Amino acid sequence: MRTRALVSCCFAILAGCQEAGTASQPAPAPAPGSAASEVTSAAAKPAAGFARDAFKASATPVQGEPVDQERLVPLLPDQLDGYVADAPAAARRVNVPNGGALTTVKRTYKKGGSSLELEIIDSLHSPNIRSIVKLSAQIETNTPSVVRKPEKVGAHLAIAQWHQASNMARIGVLVDDRFIVNVNVGPTGTPDLGLELARKLDLAPLVTLSAEAAAEAKTGTAPAASTAPATSTAPATATATAPATSTAPATSTAPAAAPSPGATKPQ
Repeated sequence: MRTRALVSCCFAILAGCQEAGTASQPAPAPAPGSAASEVTSAAAKPAAGFARDAFKASATPVQGEPVDQERLVPLLPDQLDGYVADAPAAARRVNVPNGGALTTVKRTYKKGGSSLELEIIDSLHSPNIRSIVKLSAQIETNTPSVVRKPEKVGAHLAIAQWHQASNMARIGVLVDDRFIVNVNVGPTGTPDLGLELARKLDLAPLVTLSAEAAAEAKTGTAPAASTAPATSTAPATATATAPATSTAPATSTAPAAAPSPGATKPQ
């Protein structure tokens, strides 16, 4: 449950995308001209209006630490377009299988009979999660039961989804190839309400945090750590992140230099 709650965006993004298969059980090659073949072809080319680089798989080196979750809390407002928070934001840090961590903050809101959930995830140590967003955004679907399409929220790539089964709009915004912002709202009959709310969020502070964190990583200045204990996750599913190669410098094992002739030995 913890893993599912943390990476809810990934599994929501993948909902209805079973045609593409999973890492542990690849889908069989689709027959030419089949619906699955059309989906595969769609994933091989960029969506109209987007540069190809927008969908390039993420390969950010694992360096530095994710932004402390408490620094993300102020970015979720008390209210948004009439939706009022029904509780304080829940923030936490969760360990991931590659030895890194994700930090996340989530908050729920109410407006009459409508519910809204906002979530921010710092996926610095999990580039595969970001790659899933980019891949899924290329597979455009428009049926009576599922709508999925790439969108822009400000200057950021987003994937807009609606599923008849849940009657929810689910919007995932990728900010600075690092942060994932999820907007889940319902009941609603299209993704439009979710997009409208996503575009009313102030995402500029996330871009600033990303730049500050990158500068801290270069100078070796670690961000203030939270006192909250990390939550250890269960083994990841096939769609979770793959282990990343550590970039920590190796400790030198070179022998100490011999003392010069005539040097005074320490007593």
